[in-house]
Amino acid sequence: MERIELKVRQAGGTYSVAHKGTRASCTSGPIQAAERLASKLWGQGAHQVERSDKPATSDLYPLVIIRSVEATRCPRTMELGL
Repeated sequence: MERIELKVRQAGGTYSVAHKGTRASCTSGPIQAAERLASKLWGQGAHQVERSDKPATSDLYPLVIIRSVEATRCPRTMELGL
């Protein structure tokens, strides 16, 4: 299991997050922005997003993305048998 601690930032109604050069944003909320980032990193369904124990501020939302061990490859690659 891999855990990534994130800080989702809010500015002008947009929630933005980045990890190792990969960026994602969303206007729906901080969890949705983190979901989009996780999908870019690992594909659909290979992760879950949880709230971090760290306190949130008015424009900063700490979240954690957890990737399951069995979902180490993109689902599309597994579907094609690669």
